[in-house]
Amino acid sequence: MAQKEEFQIIYDGSALENNEIDIRDLAPALLAVGDLLEEANKVLYGDLATVNVNVKGSFKTGCFQVDLTLAQTLASQLTTLITSQEAVAVTQILSITGFNALNGFGLIPFIKWVKNRPIKKITRIGEGKSTVEIDDEKKEVEDKVIDLYRNIKARKSVETIIFQPLQKPGVDEFAVKHGESITKVIDSEKEFFKTPDAQDELLDDQIIETNLQAITISFTEGNKWKLTDGNVSFYATVKDQGFLDRVQQNKESFAKDDILKVKLRKKQWISDGGMKTDYEIEEILSHRPAAKQIRMPFEE
Repeated sequence: MAQKEEFQIIYDGSALENNEIDIRDLAPALLAVGDLLEEANKVLYGDLATVNVNVKGSFKTGCFQVDLTLAQTLASQLTTLITSQEAVAVTQILSITGFNALNGFGLIPFIKWVKNRPIKKITRIGEGKSTVEIDDEKKEVEDKVIDLYRNIKARKSVETIIFQPLQKPGVDEFAVKHGESITKVIDSEKEFFKTPDAQDELLDDQIIETNLQAITISFTEGNKWKLTDGNVSFYATVKDQGFLDRVQQNKESFAKDDILKVKLRKKQWISDGGMKTDYEIEEILSHRPAAKQIRMPFEE
């Protein structure tokens, strides 16, 4: 089952009086429109629907307007839920992004309201909605809009669609039109649409005792050691200053391939660039040379 809705994106300003725009500015913006609507579709419907955005090819006069079509294909599981309202799913995607301002408070209006101010508190009020507090203001917002607001890929798409074109001299306004709905962003509001820095989120932080073998060692401050557990190789920062001091003072001999029993701290983070893992050796519990030895039945 496929659904379609037509909408237009519009750029206006003195630089566009001849109804021309640099393809290097337009192409990233059009691609970002597709990316934003795809993220909105995922937030709303997960894997139950796919979307495509197509350019209709009718470039209007007076400013620079591009006619687009949003097409959505629904999985059979979702089709049965909306057979009586075939256009609901597609319209909801346009609403959550703010491309349709008549059906709720979407992402673009929400960003304009926030104005880069810190959000004080978000309170869940049920039925898929929350109250957002900023300064002395409150706004009731759909949870899905908040999810899209937090989505870095969606925010980067919005930046490409709005902020970057409005940086160009003579481009003063962005608008999107869907039916009777028009959502506008003017030049003085463009800074609100820059993507904020995403804070890393700690996923896991644990300390384990394990045996490691040294591959590459360095005693230069700040350099990491390359180690292996026999299966995986990784770099780790050695935090055991007592052990490092003993090696530097020649009180302990240490070489490549030596075996260390350590307290290993492993941190896993999710960041803008994806998941990353940091390793730190908190304490070296024991140290044995790499050379193989014949085992003897010593007793203490």
